[in-house]
Amino acid sequence: MNCYMVGVAGPSGAGKTSVCRTVSSLIGSSLVHLEDYSLERHRLKKVDIWPDRDSPESLDLDSVYVSLAGIRNRNEVMVPTYNSPEGKRGRWKTVKPSLVTVVEGALLFDDPDIRGLFDLRVYLDADQDVLLSRCKSSQSDFDLGYYEQVVLPACKKYVEPTRACANIVIKSDRPIEQLAVGLANLVWKYYHASRGLEVHLASCSLANA
Repeated sequence: MNCYMVGVAGPSGAGKTSVCRTVSSLIGSSLVHLEDYSLERHRLKKVDIWPDRDSPESLDLDSVYVSLAGIRNRNEVMVPTYNSPEGKRGRWKTVKPSLVTVVEGALLFDDPDIRGLFDLRVYLDADQDVLLSRCKSSQSDFDLGYYEQVVLPACKKYVEPTRACANIVIKSDRPIEQLAVGLANLVWKYYHASRGLEVHLASCSLANA
């Protein structure tokens, strides 16, 4: 039986990393971060003066697909980590077979082959003032110029269109802990109910809120 794959996408500042870490802890799942597949800084194309870390070209998508396909098949898979301050790969880590694996990343649903690996696709969204505030508070090297010139255009071009690919859209303006508990309950509910079937959550308080 395949691992149940949950993908969580959405714009920078939507709370993906914090929510997914808590969800993973609550349900005992494996957790993979798309950002760990970023290319080394010197290989990134530039937008004006900034290396572009927010387009699909900034990621090793072939390796992402191979890793996630292996995880889905319940294989033990070595995945990279990324040292953001140094702009290069860090140590590799092992993802062991588990019932559920949660994967998070802004561009997670952009590639159709990668998108097709997920049993449940979740999109976190928030108002722009919330997104900006969270980015400022969570990034010690936050650069408003980079945010306005690179992050926002990339989000509009690559991230926002994938909202339509999600099974669930969650408004993430509320506290992270509340979001995580609600999402953890949804994951378990649909994991136990049925694998791979269409999920309709219009009646759920977290869906399309």
